[in-house]
Amino acid sequence: MGCFDLRRCAVGEIADDERFATPLGRVQHNVALVAALDAIVGSQPLAHWVERFQILRTAWAIVQTAREVRDDPQVLANGYLATVDTPLDLVTSPVQFDERPPVLRGAPEHGAHTEEVLLELGRTWDDISALHDAGRSADAAVRRAACVSGACGASRC
Repeated sequence: MGCFDLRRCAVGEIADDERFATPLGRVQHNVALVAALDAIVGSQPLAHWVERFQILRTAWAIVQTAREVRDDPQVLANGYLATVDTPLDLVTSPVQFDERPPVLRGAPEHGAHTEEVLLELGRTWDDISALHDAGRSADAAVRRAACVSGACGASRC
């Protein structure tokens, strides 16, 4: 939480506990401290703690679910999500050199480059058409052609 003055964090009931009086004491008794903080924080609604923590001069935030992050006004305002050709929005890179998020695009469809790969492996358009006409999987042909050419990297295909 980043708050070392327990009174300022509105948890005065444990502020007088000698175990938690110093940073070293809080580390040595961290299990007891976390249990005490869990009980204290759980005793009030979230709005109470948001109001109390406004006085802190340190960064703090509420842990959010994925849905809450998706609808967060700051996430939307900063363009941290990008819509692409998928059912879900994608998270953009947190690094924005020009204060604009990068443009994302979806992955290619399955088999989108099969013909291109077959051509690179030495097949002709007639070979590819024959595979399609025979109802054979062009993907299987790519795997076979890669093995025959040695491009698959396997010692034995």
